[in-house]
Amino acid sequence: MLHGKIIQSQSREIVANVLAFMKREAEFGQQIPLRCVTKRVIAATGVSERSIRRIQREAELVFAGGAASFSSPRSKKRRRRPLKATVNSVDCGGTSLISVVTQLDKEDIKSHISESETKTSKMLYPSLEDMKVDQLARAQQPYSATTSFTEQHRSAGISPSPAVHPQACTNSISLYPSMAPSALAPPPYSLTPSAPAHVSSHYDSTTRQYHSPVYPTLNDYMGLDLSPETIALNMPEYGPPAVLTAMQLQPVSNTAAPSVGGMVAPLSGQSVGLQRAQVTHGIRELTVCKDAHGKVGLRVQTVNSGVFVCVVVKGSPAALAGLRFGDQILQVNGVIVAGYTMDQVHKLFKDGPINGISVIVRDRPFERTVTLHKNSTGHVGFHFKDGKIVGLVQDSSAARNGLLTDHHVLEVNGQNVVGVPDKDITTIINEGGPAITVTIIPSFVFDHMVKKMSSNLLKTAMDHSIPNV
Repeated sequence: MLHGKIIQSQSREIVANVLAFMKREAEFGQQIPLRCVTKRVIAATGVSERSIRRIQREAELVFAGGAASFSSPRSKKRRRRPLKATVNSVDCGGTSLISVVTQLDKEDIKSHISESETKTSKMLYPSLEDMKVDQLARAQQPYSATTSFTEQHRSAGISPSPAVHPQACTNSISLYPSMAPSALAPPPYSLTPSAPAHVSSHYDSTTRQYHSPVYPTLNDYMGLDLSPETIALNMPEYGPPAVLTAMQLQPVSNTAAPSVGGMVAPLSGQSVGLQRAQVTHGIRELTVCKDAHGKVGLRVQTVNSGVFVCVVVKGSPAALAGLRFGDQILQVNGVIVAGYTMDQVHKLFKDGPINGISVIVRDRPFERTVTLHKNSTGHVGFHFKDGKIVGLVQDSSAARNGLLTDHHVLEVNGQNVVGVPDKDITTIINEGGPAITVTIIPSFVFDHMVKKMSSNLLKTAMDHSIPNV
């Protein structure tokens, strides 16, 4: 069938597979029984069993005369819907103004995101609650008078900027008489009225209108004293709500909005624990020394050819320098330690000078932080056993903010809790304030780092002090 035809690449590959199959059988003998026809064809051609079944059904049609030849299946290409355009022609003093409105596909429309939405999507928040509060503050921002006036015209179907060119309609009647320059001026009254006190009405001869306060004062109504101070003193239930203050609903555009580590945090910005628990994954250089016993006060473990800190002794030079559980050591006195064993790294510190040991570390690459907010009962919504997260509460802050099970809790508000009993960790969470930031690490990484250490070493020797901000 292939005489006089060019064999394509796929056919050449099948021929090569059959040739290799025959050579293997000639060299090593028959490996697949002759009665297993389908398996022999699959092994010889390298084609899947599903394709073999399809070719068998198609061969029955071809050999029976139901089809002229074998078909060549091709992948179906998605047809794009052509763009549709409508043309509107307007006659203006002999000049034709044409506006073309293009109806784009849904995918094209989604690609055109407004500038404000783009800015919002680039913002980072420490928790989902912070994002919701910030969006609420943005939605409550009042419009300016000019913006409100423009929105009123747009809602009425009037374009704020007519598309008619002034020179194109010379000596002709204006198409939009209501959009004359005088009509574009904002109204003489304020569009964002306040509540002025004791302002009398007056008549404006230029606009022929009476101007009066939109919201009259209620400080003296029918002989009653309804000042805010009196209401707060005698009827506190009618006073302003104390759940979210103005400072907590501070919009992001204000320069005084709380921000931590480049993240917008209207709720968590005042949390000291969020500032302590920042994980940057950046590289920093430290200088450590040895204590009176000639020790630095740390222990390392190797993971995937990297060297990581797994014990920082409390009160040691390593703790004073700021080393933490999970820091990756990159260099010691200029020596790159990638691929070094635990004993080799310990020997570098042992052979180093008493003072001025240079250590370059990367900030905890395996770890990440999750900021949680307590509900009305004081819970954040996760269960843990021996420091390992084993369950999440539905619709809790832990579930909303993406806390994961099979992770170990390393820090609570920046305080190391490795080796701390569960009841003490619960006490730290309860006393940590309304916002709790936990630092977690995958359990399989944690187990590898501490598998050769005793639990007593983690409980007694590990530095569990609260770091300074």
